[in-house]
Amino acid sequence: MALTVVETIRAMNPDIGLILNLDGVTYRVGVEDVNSDEILAALNLIRDNPVTTNTTGTGVALATLTPGAAYKLLAARLHISTGAPLAAGETLIITLDCGAGVEYDTVLFSSDLGTPGINDVVAIFGDGYEFVAADSIVIALSANVGGDTWGCQTLHKLI
Repeated sequence: MALTVVETIRAMNPDIGLILNLDGVTYRVGVEDVNSDEILAALNLIRDNPVTTNTTGTGVALATLTPGAAYKLLAARLHISTGAPLAAGETLIITLDCGAGVEYDTVLFSSDLGTPGINDVVAIFGDGYEFVAADSIVIALSANVGGDTWGCQTLHKLI
């Protein structure tokens, strides 16, 4: 799992945010007190590189993406490893669980995998799929009758 921005900054300088007492002066170490150019470069590196989160299982709840910062959803990939066709009505649903309230929850993608016997899905998002820190993306199957094993990858980028 990728480090959060706070974890990355603390890894670079463990004293950030801690109260120090040097020469009898108490102060809080902040970003402006350390090498700001290096921190800015690290933050830009985090923002510019997509994060892939892998999950696998046999149930219906595939993944919940909650980066904890503003982000752009780039893609979701699903592979269901089964030798037999899926049952009709086994639907992949990707939903916005909006931090503003259930009134704003939105289905972003839906596909019946059972009727045509689909085992692989790639849903591409990108521009227009920017979310705030309080928003989550929930990926689920409506059913998994055969208890098939699946692998799901979500790709997002902090903004």
